[in-house]
Amino acid sequence: MKNTLLGALQKRFSDMEQNPLYCIATLLDPRYKDRFFSNADAGRQAKEMFVLEMQHMSSVQVLQAQAATPEVLEKPATKRPRTEQQPGISMTVDSVFQEIAYSSTFENSVPTAATIQLEAYLGKVTVPRSDKPLAYWAVNKLRFPTLAQKAQKYLSAPCSSVESERLFSAASHILTDTRNRLITEHAEILLFLKKNLPLAFELEK
Repeated sequence: MKNTLLGALQKRFSDMEQNPLYCIATLLDPRYKDRFFSNADAGRQAKEMFVLEMQHMSSVQVLQAQAATPEVLEKPATKRPRTEQQPGISMTVDSVFQEIAYSSTFENSVPTAATIQLEAYLGKVTVPRSDKPLAYWAVNKLRFPTLAQKAQKYLSAPCSSVESERLFSAASHILTDTRNRLITEHAEILLFLKKNLPLAFELEK
């Protein structure tokens, strides 16, 4: 039985530390951070995944900024000062300069700032498991703004169909063999009360 359970766990969870979704979510959870990876290499890879995510986010922000201000990118060439160089050569130099400035300003500065925040955040002690991660980031969003922004994405509740499936299952508890003469309207009312009456009691508390 133990071997069967171990094999099932390895089959289902052996690649968890290679999945960026789970690794980054673990890093950004102040209860765990990088303390519970299986080895040091897995923790290092998780940090690299986070840096790659930040590079992707910075490139997306740059593209959005460029799309929002197309007039800045489409200035006429006649406004540039004239030089003795040929137009083809000057355009080549400008393009090289633009590429260097673009990569250094947008692609490197944001991930570097995020890396500094990540190292400072990981250097702090973990919070108790009873604490709420999103409450932690609500307090520390000014100290770690980039991490707090990503925490909202990776620590949010994932979409699930469980509640809708429970709603359909609840109908089978109302329409039973001993209640086989309920009309549709009454069954709908009872189902509504079953799912919403507990919420009313919670609001009163």
